[in-house]
Amino acid sequence: LTLAVQLPVARLRFSRELRLRRGESVAYFSETVVNENKADHFFHWTQHVTLGPPFLGHETSRIAIPATKGKTHPGGYGENDLLASESNFRWPMAPARTGGNVDLTLPFSTPGLGFIASVLLDPRRKVQYIAALNQPQRLVFGYCFRREDFPWVAIWEENQARHSPPWNGRSQTRGLEFGSTPSPVTRRQAFALSPVFDTPTFSTIPAKGKLTVHYACFLAHVPEDFGWVRDVQVAANEILIQGSDRRAAVRLPASGLTGSDWA
Repeated sequence: LTLAVQLPVARLRFSRELRLRRGESVAYFSETVVNENKADHFFHWTQHVTLGPPFLGHETSRIAIPATKGKTHPGGYGENDLLASESNFRWPMAPARTGGNVDLTLPFSTPGLGFIASVLLDPRRKVQYIAALNQPQRLVFGYCFRREDFPWVAIWEENQARHSPPWNGRSQTRGLEFGSTPSPVTRRQAFALSPVFDTPTFSTIPAKGKLTVHYACFLAHVPEDFGWVRDVQVAANEILIQGSDRRAAVRLPASGLTGSDWA
């Protein structure tokens, strides 16, 4: 499936290709942006992944990200903020607004509260991932992508905190938005903030240039003794998902990951 759009105001052309392969539980994405301007263009390039019940639950699920440093949002989450605003932390323990720390790998820890935070992905890795595991169903879901394309993950959570539409005090949602910017802010704010942790906070496409990114989405069953997701790696023709029990691993066929894009 190929989708495309012309953006006349920004003078950009965008296309996304989605491929499925027989016998594989992996979806392959390729996105291209073409700049028709005679000047460089600065923009955000972010994948807005959101998960919620019944897949995610506080007692049944855990999030895995190869992150290092993190920073909570300067504006916080209003009066119902779980985390202290504009505070640095080491993944996965973030400072709570009322004191102590919150483990961000566990979703929906405190009903009635939400948060926004940003985490920097490990610069020692070429291929990054985000993953979520539902332990009772023994299902793991996630994405693999290159760090040079998407060095940040913006994490946000709505846990029955906002009573205005469309939330209505009932919604539970965890956002795991991997992209070129650490926070859901305007371009002007991103320029003013950059760099954060010595890392740019926006994408740049040269005048009359073209950029292409690749990423993959996967779903897999894990064995009973798997534990939690310890690591996800891309190898030749497969995605290797390793559990917290070091003897447990899942090798997921992924023939579309060959080539220089993933080497």
